[in-house]
Amino acid sequence: MQNDIVSNIRDKYNSISGFFNERQKRLWAVAESKSLGRGGISAVHRATGISIVTIRKGIQELNAPEQHVASQRVRKPGGGKKKITARQPHLLDALQLHLESSTRGDPMSPFRIFRQSKSRFGLRKNDR
Repeated sequence: MQNDIVSNIRDKYNSISGFFNERQKRLWAVAESKSLGRGGISAVHRATGISIVTIRKGIQELNAPEQHVASQRVRKPGGGKKKITARQPHLLDALQLHLESSTRGDPMSPFRIFRQSKSRFGLRKNDR
């Protein structure tokens, strides 16, 4: 019986998950778990792989909708993946230095000609 429930949830989730953003996915998981009653959170977690913590966060959102409805944001400000230049501040300078010996054209122009193929550039980059 429990396996049938998990299988049924998995089928529903697989058919509609591509249309959801993170928040919608979280709220759907909450609605599904509430409809199952006791053990619903675990069943939805097993069927979908959505974290139990994420489902509980969604329950908090539904219990206090006035705090969450006003915002159209999916994530909190500052959430999400940071830019690679923020994580590795010297990367841009290193890339510029690496490319300098193989570029042609006006150095002040935004358009430059790079003489190496991507595969040769990758080999050269790995040598350093």
